[in-house]
Amino acid sequence: MTRRRFIRKLAQICSLIVAGASAFTQRASAQTAKLRKFVRAVRAREYPGTVKPLQDIREPSKWSG
Repeated sequence: MTRRRFIRKLAQICSLIVAGASAFTQRASAQTAKLRKFVRAVRAREYPGTVKPLQDIREPSKWSG
């Protein structure tokens, strides 16, 4: 193997290592970002509005066509 060919192979291997490391860090950062995307819902202490009792489901409602 000539010196020129050795340096070319070495450069290819180094570039593959750098590309793999960058892809790995992007994947790892994406996975940690997924863990941080939880949205905490604020629970209201009271229901905002009136609560009505359930009606008979056999009769049509006023909004049915």
